[in-house]
Amino acid sequence: MLNNIMYVTVYVTDQDRALEFYTGGLGLEKRHDFPGPDGRFLSVGVPDGPLHILLWSHAAAAGQPGGEGIPGPLILESEDL
Repeated sequence: MLNNIMYVTVYVTDQDRALEFYTGGLGLEKRHDFPGPDGRFLSVGVPDGPLHILLWSHAAAAGQPGGEGIPGPLILESEDL
């Protein structure tokens, strides 16, 4: 049984600008901000809420094979998968 929807992905053209909008404009908090080989992993969320919004670079997605228009990943949490 699933316990939680952990992340939803929003494709953005500028992660820094999106971060400013979601934190400064909407009042969400920055959760993760890590560089990686496939792009910057950046997420925000409602303070004390379980859901993370992954602000994924559209450019990073486009660089992946078949990346144009690909759906974002769905990351779920479970105790018994």
